[in-house]
Amino acid sequence: MGLNVVIVDDHALIRESFKHLANHIDEIDECYSAEGFTELLSIIQIHEIDVVFLDIVFPKQAMDGVKITLYLKNRNPHIKVIGVSGSANKALVSKMIKAGADNFICKSQSINDIKKAIKLIINRGNSTSNLVGTKIDNAYFRNLENGYCMIEQLTKREFEVLHLLLEGKLRQEIVKILDISPKTFDKHRENILDKTGTSNIVELVFFCIKRGIVNS
Repeated sequence: MGLNVVIVDDHALIRESFKHLANHIDEIDECYSAEGFTELLSIIQIHEIDVVFLDIVFPKQAMDGVKITLYLKNRNPHIKVIGVSGSANKALVSKMIKAGADNFICKSQSINDIKKAIKLIINRGNSTSNLVGTKIDNAYFRNLENGYCMIEQLTKREFEVLHLLLEGKLRQEIVKILDISPKTFDKHRENILDKTGTSNIVELVFFCIKRGIVNS
């Protein structure tokens, strides 16, 4: 049985393009569209929705992507929220992470790349209960230069450690801020380096700069 998904975007062209794309993805059963929170709420009340592809910015509406994500995660925690961003904007994506977004795709990617990203997101788990597998909370896009625009690999805690490292925080500061042991910090740092394919903090910083995670 396929998934029921909703694309929420205030641009009609984006909604229609996404629905057209969804029709060519076997894992998607039904694709609904909503211009904003009110329409989304109506759809959720009528249909069993598995995944919401959610734009972040709604300039003419009271509920933006962050607020909608908070609402969904509080009222319908089983629904996976996939942020749809126009760019790898650190501040906006960070807010979505804190609100509980499960993953992201980028509007700037080609149709084929977005299709691949959606299929990977959907196929991450064997059922809707673990659609994204281990919770994805790294808000930045891996391999942007290869046209691959989705969040993967890092856990929520690893992302928090990465964020503090990029702020220039030292080991003892991060341990205190996150209330973790030095041994736990070292393990998180090791995992971050391993997952990003870097061997030290200097390489990690350059990795993040290259992908727009931090400004040079």
